[in-house]
Amino acid sequence: MMWVSVGKSRGATIARITAATTLLAVGGCAAPSDPATARRTSPITDGVTDSGHAPVGLVLIGASGGKAKSICTGTIVGSKTVLTATHCLEVGETTLFKHNKNLYTVVKMIRRPDWDPSTSKYRKDIGLAVLDKPIPNAPTYPLASVAPKTGGAITLVGYGITTDGQKDAGTKRKAVNTVAGVQSDYFTVTKTGSGVGNACKGDSGGPVLATIGGKTQVLGVISASNAPCGSKSFHVRVDAFRSWLVQQAAGDIGGGGDTEKPTISVDAPQQGATVPASLTLKVSAADNVGVASVKVELDGAPAGDKSAAPYDFALTLTPGAHTLKATATDAAGNSASASVQVTVGEGVADGGVAADGLVADAMTGPPGSFGDLCGAARPCATGLVCRTDDDGTPFCTQSCVAGYATCPDDSECVRRNGEEICAKPQPKPSSVGGEGCAISTASPLDGGGASSLALMLVGLALLLARRRP
Repeated sequence: MMWVSVGKSRGATIARITAATTLLAVGGCAAPSDPATARRTSPITDGVTDSGHAPVGLVLIGASGGKAKSICTGTIVGSKTVLTATHCLEVGETTLFKHNKNLYTVVKMIRRPDWDPSTSKYRKDIGLAVLDKPIPNAPTYPLASVAPKTGGAITLVGYGITTDGQKDAGTKRKAVNTVAGVQSDYFTVTKTGSGVGNACKGDSGGPVLATIGGKTQVLGVISASNAPCGSKSFHVRVDAFRSWLVQQAAGDIGGGGDTEKPTISVDAPQQGATVPASLTLKVSAADNVGVASVKVELDGAPAGDKSAAPYDFALTLTPGAHTLKATATDAAGNSASASVQVTVGEGVADGGVAADGLVADAMTGPPGSFGDLCGAARPCATGLVCRTDDDGTPFCTQSCVAGYATCPDDSECVRRNGEEICAKPQPKPSSVGGEGCAISTASPLDGGGASSLALMLVGLALLLARRRP
């Protein structure tokens, strides 16, 4: 990062680098003439010395005899895994990672095979370095699973020089800025000075950090910058390559820093349900850091894989019983599963749900009419479909249009599970009033009829009495 303090402070900074970084050749801090090497030694401008950001360390390239040809920056993301730029991983060069004065040898370089500097110096410039031994109590940063946002606040961290022509690389510095522009697999940062900083030679491979969900996460990897340092820099989007990084790290993304398993549940269909042949499996998954993937199995065979919500999977099943299993995995390789057993039943329309197996077996007989129970052994009559009521009871009903009289008189149009259907018929209200004194005229033999008969008899008696002599 470009360091904009007075000359005395800059001189002190150089002295600290010389004393602390014995493996770094003095000449290695200057911008070399080779374009590829110049990109590799890209640093941070207008920053301040950083004693925090524990997961960030120094990458020493071509280390030999206490010296290094050039430097980069890296971020610990696993117990033995360091995130950096692909161009910092030079095959054939002895590369070391320095963290808390301890040195670790890079034994495996995982480069993006499709990174092509002749086409673009910064696109797909992301990779992993695997160390020879675990870092004790390795501090790690999680990889962001969300895209950067234009104007979003960021922090850049690196070991680069403070401005073009300086030889003060080797000290960790940080600077703040905002995202200037976002592309499909990279984003840019512009300007330096007046309280904001940028990348320069030596910062390549370092992290661009952002606070996401209340946690510091790696949003991008520093790759390259235009001359002069601070004018414009380019950074690889971590979210665009997150799945690849997790796969290549073989479970070491997150290292010992994340041992918490994701949570997962199957929202639909329910356990034991009788279902149509075509259905949508709905899964909910969450993790304290982030869900890397959700995979689905149908009777033990892979049936779907998603790296982002919503975790909905369209499945086609054959008649009979089946087991649907969903597994959520986080960046550290922690995983959790949930499963349900379902049965594909006859007479259940696509999108419908019938009763569970025990109830369905008891529902036998001719096709059900509106309001009748339905199930695998008792389909609904033509024009009707089997759906569930509020209490989960399956019944025969029909589609409707809210606001129009399209349901039987004893039902109403309601919306359930994303469709409009006629609700289950309700019992007719009793005609007896609250005090039990209402008089019904439904039958000539009820209280009203009896009263009329009594009056007729009294009248007849009076008439007969008048006719007597």
